[in-house]
Amino acid sequence: IMSLIKTALREGVPKAMVHKARKTVSKPAKNPALEIAEYYRKKSEVFTGSDLTVGILGHPYCIYDFCLNLNTLERLTGNVRFVTPEMMPDQFKGAGAGRLPKSLFWTMGRLQFDAVEWMLTLKKVDGFIQLVTFACGPEAIVGDLLERKIKEAGKPFLRLYFEEHSGEAGIITRLEAFLDLLKYRSRAC
Repeated sequence: IMSLIKTALREGVPKAMVHKARKTVSKPAKNPALEIAEYYRKKSEVFTGSDLTVGILGHPYCIYDFCLNLNTLERLTGNVRFVTPEMMPDQFKGAGAGRLPKSLFWTMGRLQFDAVEWMLTLKKVDGFIQLVTFACGPEAIVGDLLERKIKEAGKPFLRLYFEEHSGEAGIITRLEAFLDLLKYRSRAC
């Protein structure tokens, strides 16, 4: 940083501006996934369109990258409430992964198991959607284990794969069908 400051001063940048920039750079970076999760958590609090709640699972880049997931969260926003692993309170960290017969190596996998435990016990979700990228090695294992746990709990589960050939129409159709399933299921129970 010092070499940048010296260079900026040598190039004529005002000293006050250099020090202001240094203070800004020195602040810890914010986690964009947490910021987006907080945005949707607040939006969900005022949502009155449906009593249904969906648990969203996946790596943060799959959940919050609108380009990658073809705007999945916005498509859900007008239809159901949803929760993501980043919305989970800290006291649930270790709650789900700790119940597995063997320790899970992947941090994101452990986070998803903790989130499922939280979603099943406190949030009472009606179904789960897992957003994954095609050919993700850890997700092949974690996804299968998650699906088994969710099906044992008697909840519907949808896995959406995203890759460079993902068609938006196919994703929309699968989301709509899944939401219809949840609506019909909630009326029947």
